[in-house]
Amino acid sequence: MGALAWFAAGILVWGVLTLIFPGIWSRLSQTLRQSPGQSLGWGLVLLLLTPLAALLLLITVIGIPLSLTLLTAYAVLLYAAKIIVGDAIGRLLAARFGWEGRVNVILPFLLGFALLLLLGSIPIVGMIISIATVCLALGAVFLAIYRWRQGSTVPVRLE
Repeated sequence: MGALAWFAAGILVWGVLTLIFPGIWSRLSQTLRQSPGQSLGWGLVLLLLTPLAALLLLITVIGIPLSLTLLTAYAVLLYAAKIIVGDAIGRLLAARFGWEGRVNVILPFLLGFALLLLLGSIPIVGMIISIATVCLALGAVFLAIYRWRQGSTVPVRLE
């Protein structure tokens, strides 16, 4: 029952964000397709260092609101990680099988999201897949924001 609730909530979040921000999923999916290695690497760095940075910000009185904002954004991204990567998998499958333009965009998302949830439920391998999913999503969001701020849509090497 919990898996069905998670699946329904993911569909609802995806649908609401699609209505509010129509280009968000294509931008994140494009970022994951263009640079999966960078997304994974930056995501791992963010996964490990964000809680530490929030803790360090809590030391000062001025940093407390910033720390709480950072932790809230972090929690939201951890929740949305499977939705982000599920959409990217769905778009990749749609491109590979020639479904683009022929089927509604929700069908590839449903397929990718369900596949990711099923793979994540495998006992030991699922934990590794879930960690990789979170890293990919965090890295994709970071790189998409970075590229947007730079005004570029091509892959950028961060050195």
